[in-house]
Amino acid sequence: MKSFTPPMMKLCVLLLAVSSVAAGKNWTKPQVLASAKYVTTSNAAVNANGTAAAIWSAGPVNNTLQVQASVRPSGGAWSKKVALTQGLQFVADQNISVAPNNDILAVWVVGYLPAVAQIAWYTNGAWGAPVTISTPGLSAGMPAIAFDAKSNATVVWEQNTSSSCTTLAAVGTAATGLGTPQTISTSCSGWIKLAVNSPGEAVVVSGVPSGSGAVTAISRDRNSLWGAPVTVSTNQYLQREPNVGLGDDGTAVVAFSQRTAPAYSKRSPSGVWSPVALIFPGTNYGGSCNVAVDPNGNAVAAYDTYVYGGPGGINYPAYATFMPVNGTWGTAVRIMNGYTLQLEVAATPAGSFVVGWADSNSLSVGASTLLPGATTWSSERIGSGWPFSLKAAPGSAIASFGGVVSTQIAVSTEAIP
Repeated sequence: MKSFTPPMMKLCVLLLAVSSVAAGKNWTKPQVLASAKYVTTSNAAVNANGTAAAIWSAGPVNNTLQVQASVRPSGGAWSKKVALTQGLQFVADQNISVAPNNDILAVWVVGYLPAVAQIAWYTNGAWGAPVTISTPGLSAGMPAIAFDAKSNATVVWEQNTSSSCTTLAAVGTAATGLGTPQTISTSCSGWIKLAVNSPGEAVVVSGVPSGSGAVTAISRDRNSLWGAPVTVSTNQYLQREPNVGLGDDGTAVVAFSQRTAPAYSKRSPSGVWSPVALIFPGTNYGGSCNVAVDPNGNAVAAYDTYVYGGPGGINYPAYATFMPVNGTWGTAVRIMNGYTLQLEVAATPAGSFVVGWADSNSLSVGASTLLPGATTWSSERIGSGWPFSLKAAPGSAIASFGGVVSTQIAVSTEAIP
């Protein structure tokens, strides 16, 4: 059986122009939402109204935890933490998303072999009771969620037994609940990423979190019809961790790691995937990559490289590169000079791109921002602790972090076009 909890690995970043790293320039002072002996991976989201939410798990033992969340209403302050699960249990894969109408959807996995996927809606100022969306008795994992412009939520997850595995999807709203799950693939690999655009198109990419595997993509059109899985790249040695971005024009980009380089495939608005090509053709690839696409189909990809720095010393600086919708990847720019542990990339509807990074050398989390039409990235350190999450919406970006080198969960935001 595939593991549904991927190991924490370095992610990749994209660059355009070298930028110095400052402290506290554009991002707000971190707001601590939780403190506990053990806290795990957090996730945060924001919408155009400024409504924000964060989710994490915390408890006295590292495998006996409680899913908790906090909400910041538009123009308000962060709420006290609220428990979304009862007691202390094995929980994982928590994720959260904020709809344009200010409804919020949280998802997580609870239990161990079998585990079930659960959701909870926040609407009209209150959280609803958890709802199990996977089949009890089977093991579920890797739930991913996103909203379209009409506040319709898409939830995708994997579900397996010891002999079979399927990928399922369901759509719904806070008012109606999720609809009947639909099988969109009869296989799974232990790694899912989901992108949904404003009109409601979606792309799900599947691959392995480590080792070697194929990269597949499943697309949903504007008529809510899922297509058959497409093999973007056949299995090859150390091919792993695909990520995906999707523009409102239908352009999609999948970026993933191969043995010695970050690779990508681009889908045209007509639905045709390009042959696999390299984002960075050098010989010192650091091992991870990521991507985001803005509504117009422009993309930013991020990756790291390795650099030897004296006897026994090695760093993993992060880079970013920009690709216009009808163009090719531009010259990559170094945005962080430390030891990259994780990279995330997000885009706003106006065309701003943000690359988040965790630096092992300074035990810090930071971000680099490229404004619409600009060629220079601005970078700054946000706070301490990782892993972290990064998302963007019209007018702002949000990061949450903490859990490994911190006993706290904190959030910070940046005002951007």
